[in-house]
Amino acid sequence: MWVLDLDEDVESDFSRFHQIWMDIDQDDFGGLSAERLFSLATRLGAYEGAVAARIYHLREEEKSQHPSRATIEQPGTVVTDDLAVLMADPAMGQYIQVEQV
Repeated sequence: MWVLDLDEDVESDFSRFHQIWMDIDQDDFGGLSAERLFSLATRLGAYEGAVAARIYHLREEEKSQHPSRATIEQPGTVVTDDLAVLMADPAMGQYIQVEQV
């Protein structure tokens, strides 16, 4: 699953945070190029909107199913940041994608 699998949440957050109205089911992406659409969509998890809420609930569900994943060790580092933990988890990392600019 990727953020666009949450189509209704994405549509809602785009209208709320970006003032862009779209209908993903009708392939209407508010006139955005694919590059711009994905650039904005990958940021939706950072806002307090529907996508972030869905990610939070998925993460909480995953934590309850796998409590040992609360802290993930990486070479030389212990990751405690929620986003880093989420992204490092193979089951949850698929829900978000972060690009460095």
